[in-house]
Amino acid sequence: MTKRIFKIERETYPYIDMFIKDAGDYLSVFFLKNNPSSELFGLKGFETKFISSIDDVRRMIFIKSDERKIIDIFITELFDAKDYSGYRIDIPEQSQGFLELLENPGRSFEIYTVMECDTPAIAGTQRPRGDVVINRDSKGFPIEVKTVLEGETKASSSVFWMYEKAAELSLECSGESDNEKWAVYVLSSLASELISLGIKPIYLAPEISFRSWVLAEKIGFRDTGYRIIEIEASKARTKNRITE
Repeated sequence: MTKRIFKIERETYPYIDMFIKDAGDYLSVFFLKNNPSSELFGLKGFETKFISSIDDVRRMIFIKSDERKIIDIFITELFDAKDYSGYRIDIPEQSQGFLELLENPGRSFEIYTVMECDTPAIAGTQRPRGDVVINRDSKGFPIEVKTVLEGETKASSSVFWMYEKAAELSLECSGESDNEKWAVYVLSSLASELISLGIKPIYLAPEISFRSWVLAEKIGFRDTGYRIIEIEASKARTKNRITE
């Protein structure tokens, strides 16, 4: 791909399990081992310190490395080879020093708390007004729960990714006064369905939104202590490129 970046074969690369063991989170397990729509890449000279998963379907670059220097080398070479505008880059909280290198950090990044639901989440006892729609995939797995009132979707919770052990859920809601009731209902309903199938729900709560964190906790999600930083790829260029 470039002089340092090389493609990794999942079946034969010896360091994948090491990265997953060190991370201990479901996001790493999915993107490094179970994501059929992504390709893995390494960096020559840093085989035990860096690995990346590039998902063109979800338009994201998932990076596991604790060293900002290594991340900068990878992003510099990657973006010189191809335009990744519109993608997002996820890096571990331990690598937040990389943010200091950005040309224009501004609001180009968000920090998310990774939350998990260990016990069955019970759907809201006070069902909001409107119809509840549950969409399923071809195998019958729930992939979206939404409430619809007078033809308008008031809230929806969807599966962003899923494998046999875990699924990341997203949440969208209207800005109306009773939106929290709709949000609690759809997120808890989808989480409950997944848990009944033996799939652990994962939710990423933005740290700038305390309300989002409280809402997830109310449903039964807990803070895992793990954080990820999400950067807009178009703003991931650094002030002074580190190339050595």
